[in-house]
Amino acid sequence: MRNLALYLFACLVLSACGSRYRQHTAQTEQPDTTVLEVQAEQYCIALTDSTVIHAAQRAFAFIPDHAKVTAEAQPLMTEDLYNALAVAWEVPHWEIDLGSDEFLAYFVTGQDGTVGPVRSVTVTDAAEDSCFLELSYGIVFDGVLSDYTKSINLVMVNENGKWLLDNFGGDTKEQCTGFIRDEVMNWQIGNTRQYMESDSSYYSKEHIAAVERSYEEFLDRYGDYIDSLE
Repeated sequence: MRNLALYLFACLVLSACGSRYRQHTAQTEQPDTTVLEVQAEQYCIALTDSTVIHAAQRAFAFIPDHAKVTAEAQPLMTEDLYNALAVAWEVPHWEIDLGSDEFLAYFVTGQDGTVGPVRSVTVTDAAEDSCFLELSYGIVFDGVLSDYTKSINLVMVNENGKWLLDNFGGDTKEQCTGFIRDEVMNWQIGNTRQYMESDSSYYSKEHIAAVERSYEEFLDRYGDYIDSLE
């Protein structure tokens, strides 16, 4: 009887540990348990709040793809990231064809397909107030989920007890702010206008005037934000 009691107790302990482990890994496919157990132990500071992985998955769903960032994404992202994404999309598009702002459309899927289900979330590094993850996801082509899997790096930070997305894809936030600064600078010093006027057969006077009006409105609305980037 004593051995049976010990055996049942051991089963209960293992079951509880397995339950806590599954909450922290949040894997949708069968994981390598050895690797993830090491991760969970190594990054226990960040993972004591099990919401970090769930917050990452939810924020991932609101990363803009072929569209501008929505207001629903704002409470899931840091102010710096949300502003960078929102303002970059509003920079006046002066080129008739695809231009330097093309990257804004391809954050998640690239040029083809739509986002499919999340397949795994893996913690790659962590500290007390930050967590780095790699999220893998499927791609849907013509309404059919393919076997193709893509991945994206996410940076989560803890602000006032809430995990928020602060960056993704390496340096997307910096890429957006750099794009804003460069486009505004080229407009203000006359490079953009000079380029358009040098090809009057392609850029009409009406087009140039429309771009000028767009920049006046853009700078009037976002001037303070742009000044903060300098």
